[in-house]
Amino acid sequence: QRLRSSRLHTSFALKEAQNMSRDTIIKMLPSSSSFLSCTCQYHNNQKLDLYCQQCTIPVCVDCSGVYHKDHPVHHVSEQIIQSKEEIQQKLIDFQLAQQNLKDI
Repeated sequence: QRLRSSRLHTSFALKEAQNMSRDTIIKMLPSSSSFLSCTCQYHNNQKLDLYCQQCTIPVCVDCSGVYHKDHPVHHVSEQIIQSKEEIQQKLIDFQLAQQNLKDI
């Protein structure tokens, strides 16, 4: 049984990833709608609409005002876009490094 925090994750071996296309890996990234369906375990199942940058976790509005009140937060969909862009860039960097190793 998967933990709540990992139920949206997909695991695969690095060897498998080396044979995957960039588009396949990007499609495996969760969409913003799947994150927005997650709910708070502390506040009557409120949606986790915000993202705490300091704690690096999605939070509900109530949690942002109580447990994260002095932390920078923004809408979770903005964080998803930013994270996808970072992952895409890291994937490009990885593929270039992999190609450079093949050329040696």
